[in-house]
Amino acid sequence: MTWWANSSPELEEIMRGAHVPHAFHGRISDQRALARIMQPEDVLLSASLEDNWPNILVEAGAYGCKPVVGPGHGCEEFVPKYAFGEVAANYSLEAFVKATASAVETFDPEQRERAAEAIREDHSPERIGQDVTRIFAIMTQATVPVAAES
Repeated sequence: MTWWANSSPELEEIMRGAHVPHAFHGRISDQRALARIMQPEDVLLSASLEDNWPNILVEAGAYGCKPVVGPGHGCEEFVPKYAFGEVAANYSLEAFVKATASAVETFDPEQRERAAEAIREDHSPERIGQDVTRIFAIMTQATVPVAAES
């Protein structure tokens, strides 16, 4: 289990006491290091109460980490968009345990590759550049060629 947050001594003690293999990484800005950490992982647990499509979902998804997220905000929209991941029924421990177990039990390598490819494509610099260009074209009433939707 890999954690992308600074840990508290209490959380580290719980993980050691439960004999769960784990690593706490804190903030990572080196993309190569991030890739080395995320590529072998199967599931990303994001129990955020308020994030609205956070970068960590995009980064992890691009490497094929299946997200487990909470309901009621942009993280929840990410899962059906890519048909990849689980949404916990609520923010209780039991709901996240159930959603995480489902993510592990239903893990499909082919689904992982399809989702990762779609996430990389949708968030590529080229795609974002095209989208921004279209927005500016609309704002200025200019005509810009529109790429075919995939």
